[in-house]
Amino acid sequence: MKKTGIVYQLVAFCCCLLSFCFAGRALAVENQRSMFAAYKQTQYNSANGMPSDEANTITQTRDGYLWIGSYSGLMRFNGQVFQTMKDVDDQIISRVRCLYEDSKHRLWIGTTNDGAYCYENGLIRQTDSIRATNQRAITEDKEGRILIGAAEGVAIYDERQAEPLSWIEDPRLKNHMTVSLTEDLEGRVWGVTYDGDVFVLKDARIAAYFPKTGFKGQSPKHVFCDINGVVYLATSGNTVMRVEDSSDAAFLSENLKVTAFSTGKIENHSSLYMDHEGKLMVCANNGFGFFDKSMQFHEAEGGLFNSSIEKIIQDYHGNYWLASSRSGVLNIARSRFTDVSGMAMAPKDVYNAVIKYRGDLYMGADNGLYVMDAQQKLISNPLTELLKGIRIRYFAKDREDALWIAAYNKYGLIRYKDGQWKNWTRKDGLPSDKVRSLLALRNGDMAVGTGNGLVIMHDGAIHKTYTRSTHREMANGVILCLCEDPDGNLYAGSDGSGVYKIRTDGTVRALPLAKNGDNLGSILSMEWDEKRNGMWIGNGNHVYFMQGEDVVKINTGKLNSVNLFKIVPYGDRLSMFSSQMIQSVNIADLLDPNVEKTERMKSYSSTRYDNTLNSSLTVNACHYYDPEEQKVYLACSRNVLAMDLNYNVRNYVIPYAVIDSIQIHMPDGSAAYYPTNSDIEIPQDFTQLDIKFSILSFINSQSELYYYLEGYNRMPIRNEGGNSHITRYSTLPGGDYTFHVISQSRNDPSKRHETKIKLHKKKKLSEETWAQVVGAVLALGLVGGIVYLVMKQRSAKKLAEAEAKRKMEEEFTERTILTISNTIDAKDEYTNGHSRRVAQYALEIGRMEGLNLEEQRELYYAGLLHDIGKIAIPDSILKGKTKLTDEEYATIKSHTSRGAEILAEMKNQKLADGAHYHHERYDGKGYPEHLNGEKIPMYGRMIAVGDVVDAMNSKRTYKDSIDMSVVIAELKRCAGTQLDPQYAADMVRILEGGFVADADRDVDFEEEEE
Repeated sequence: MKKTGIVYQLVAFCCCLLSFCFAGRALAVENQRSMFAAYKQTQYNSANGMPSDEANTITQTRDGYLWIGSYSGLMRFNGQVFQTMKDVDDQIISRVRCLYEDSKHRLWIGTTNDGAYCYENGLIRQTDSIRATNQRAITEDKEGRILIGAAEGVAIYDERQAEPLSWIEDPRLKNHMTVSLTEDLEGRVWGVTYDGDVFVLKDARIAAYFPKTGFKGQSPKHVFCDINGVVYLATSGNTVMRVEDSSDAAFLSENLKVTAFSTGKIENHSSLYMDHEGKLMVCANNGFGFFDKSMQFHEAEGGLFNSSIEKIIQDYHGNYWLASSRSGVLNIARSRFTDVSGMAMAPKDVYNAVIKYRGDLYMGADNGLYVMDAQQKLISNPLTELLKGIRIRYFAKDREDALWIAAYNKYGLIRYKDGQWKNWTRKDGLPSDKVRSLLALRNGDMAVGTGNGLVIMHDGAIHKTYTRSTHREMANGVILCLCEDPDGNLYAGSDGSGVYKIRTDGTVRALPLAKNGDNLGSILSMEWDEKRNGMWIGNGNHVYFMQGEDVVKINTGKLNSVNLFKIVPYGDRLSMFSSQMIQSVNIADLLDPNVEKTERMKSYSSTRYDNTLNSSLTVNACHYYDPEEQKVYLACSRNVLAMDLNYNVRNYVIPYAVIDSIQIHMPDGSAAYYPTNSDIEIPQDFTQLDIKFSILSFINSQSELYYYLEGYNRMPIRNEGGNSHITRYSTLPGGDYTFHVISQSRNDPSKRHETKIKLHKKKKLSEETWAQVVGAVLALGLVGGIVYLVMKQRSAKKLAEAEAKRKMEEEFTERTILTISNTIDAKDEYTNGHSRRVAQYALEIGRMEGLNLEEQRELYYAGLLHDIGKIAIPDSILKGKTKLTDEEYATIKSHTSRGAEILAEMKNQKLADGAHYHHERYDGKGYPEHLNGEKIPMYGRMIAVGDVVDAMNSKRTYKDSIDMSVVIAELKRCAGTQLDPQYAADMVRILEGGFVADADRDVDFEEEEE
């Protein structure tokens, strides 16, 4: 297999893996330059959604939320939106200096002037008794007491005491500001004063005190204890001190035994933190860096900001978050892409080609050749000097391990080996000095695409030339790409005239058009598919497949087909490389006309070139796969990126599913928020329950969001609108409920995270079992009495009156439902009468299946109401004349779930089934629940057949009605895939019998019963 094919096929395989995994913990940093090379940086401030330009502190609570404290307020971030938090009195919490989550999962919030707040059970309350000012640090001791470092010293909050607040009365701390606190593994609390003194508390008393003078000119500012119990002191200088002996015996000495480690230019430290890999991170006034496990310090260079960095943390995905009191928040997210040209300090340039040659990485750019050695350093050789300022377009290696280089213009074609080089230009017989592409052929020759034709090099010499003058079929001589089939036929993609096939006998066949008449135009990509014995072709905006010499256009539906630079098959999958992303999809799904081509396809996955430079793939570029490193090197618009194929496989964390808020509305118009992590009692007279929930992810995850109210919904409902949603319940019977929200991998349902909360509503008297029994007994007695009287006094007149009353009630029910049905259909003039006709078709199927009169009536009503969920769809979407966006299409599809929720109020599950399941498919590829076969409720399957028939036989905005013979043929074709085969066969017989639904026709159930 050729190396160029391997490059893209391995990336395609990687894309398949990307659909399962999207995050991992940060790897060890090898040197200063690589600290940011493998990370994507994103700065948050008032310019992009964060309500502030400064951040004093940041933390992540166990539920997954990020919390940011600033002078302007307290913010919570769920990966999508920054929310300014308020207390139970609806007041903003401002001037926040420190945050701390205790062992009870409560978040303590320390402020400058407003005392302390506590976030518990979803609500924030001010702790009135803690009125310490200028709070700088909070921690918890082994007894569960909360210690707060403030201007007045150290406050102790013990909620078990009648007077919960007390102070350390020792004069060395009293009225001396404490700026840092931490607990060690022995349960002792270490602290640092504003003056630089260090102290240790044991059982809320000073066990040791070390004045600043004992640290040999260093002034401690922050104290930190790592997971191994080692205590570190950050200072106002450029030294971090490690405490070598923290035993109680060591506290008897006046001086603490420490070892000092330099942080180089990083000085005036703010805080310390140990990441998941054991690196000791140092935040400072002029930047940050880290100590590796050997305590060698590395300054982090290349960050988007490097001043006033107060704190750093690592989230559960392994991403870093920095808080700066001047610049906001910086997210440093581990990326599957590494900026290798940046690591080597190569200039930002348009890179066109990359290849590994004899252990070094050759990078061809618009302004020269750059070579990086194994130590990520740029090196010089005869080629780099020769090609300064020269545009490099392509690389290839031949059987003799020589490197071939496409140098645009001056040097034409170059062959390089062992420090020696030779080149060919127009003077040597090349048709053009503008060499665009190269391909090492199976027989050892080298194919060379130029700006004026194709050349075959054999044994270091020009062997054959194909140009407009030698072969009239080659009307356009600019060759952009090359491909070879197993028989040795060569294909050349031109810049405007499609494909040229150079047969093994030397003849040329021009292939300018696809079978549908499309002009193939400029060919950017050609790749041979050995499994299907054909070639995939891309011209930038469309995908084609060629077998023999027939070129067929592939329907890519709503998939992103803009700027497709490379199309690569790998096994059963196809990868499509565009300027900003790589998409991968199952080829069978892509070729199946019954599969909707959207990003919601189960086989679909994608990944973006997530790098800080936001560079994109270079068109017609030469990329390289390294099998030993398991990396693909990509030539991009501003750099060269290395894509780690194993990155996502190593560590995968499913994003958290969280309940953001719960709000209950009352009849008087008031509304109150309730805790999100404790049981909730719903008032009997509530008017609406709002539950907001989301996927809490700080990466580009392809997880899906599900939810359901156990005790009310039959099964989980997939949210069609993205990573967040609000669901509302207006009527709930008394009883016990559990609300579930689930984050689930699209491709592997076993990878999931679930959050739930219990709710209870007290039953009304009429809902109590004993009351129902008593009522039933009374009703039975009443009915018995009535029956007795009727039997005793029955007459023809009264029987007639009773029958008339029954008919009147049934007619009223039907007219009411018809009115609702007409209201639904009236939203769109082209679907007017649709619900009536669907109901009639479904009813005819039900009659053929032998449903009794009551079931027929129920099925008919379900058909009338099957689209009731469209009431909740905005007219701008429902009546839109333009192509729906993915978001609009998701909204349209939600009418099934919304309809089921509306009809659930009628306490008739079969009516709700008609609305909920009429878009399911018999093969399981429908929506919203992807049920298959007889798992789909019967009414849903029957109505689905009627819906399809009326959709085909009715005129719409986008089509005319279809002849009934075509409708019958389609029913036969879709039986067993889209439609229930038995009900589809029933409908065929009904239509062949001449029945056609009519919205103006009344349905008479009595006649049918007779």
